[in-house]
Amino acid sequence: MKKLEDDFQRLVELIIAGDVLSLDQAQMHIINAFYALWMARAEIRVQPAQDFLLKGVVPGRAFTADEEESLEKVGYAFFRGSTVPSRIVNGMRVHFLVGRYLRQLKPTADWGIVRTSSAEFVVPDWPVHGFLPVHPTLALVNPASNQTLTTASVSLVNRQLRAASRFYFFARDFSRCP
Repeated sequence: MKKLEDDFQRLVELIIAGDVLSLDQAQMHIINAFYALWMARAEIRVQPAQDFLLKGVVPGRAFTADEEESLEKVGYAFFRGSTVPSRIVNGMRVHFLVGRYLRQLKPTADWGIVRTSSAEFVVPDWPVHGFLPVHPTLALVNPASNQTLTTASVSLVNRQLRAASRFYFFARDFSRCP
């Protein structure tokens, strides 16, 4: 997931700097992957798995917290006795869900770079409407053409994002979010 996040961050920095004005297929794949990750994490946040007891498994070696962290860092899972910790189960679910969501997004993805003329976007807590805010005045939107929205259009978008948020939404400065 780290590579996926790093690739997305590099792309967003280029878009914000104005070095990328339209998106090619490779860049759309990077955005799809990140959006799928956001979807997976949002789903797990509201439905987290619990520790999973493996019946019939002889407990293995006990690891210290530092050893567990070292194993996770290089991509290994571990048991605590005969139990798989919930964070390992949820990590496996993230990988599975990202793959599933990517298969759903890929065939139809047509991300556009959408800027605002002056107002700012709110950020929902849940991925909705193929809308991925990456800067207060810039979002990646699927499907969309590259465009600049008026304040009235941003107001409409923000209303929809607020309504679709499940628990919260945030912004850099709510006074600039119509």
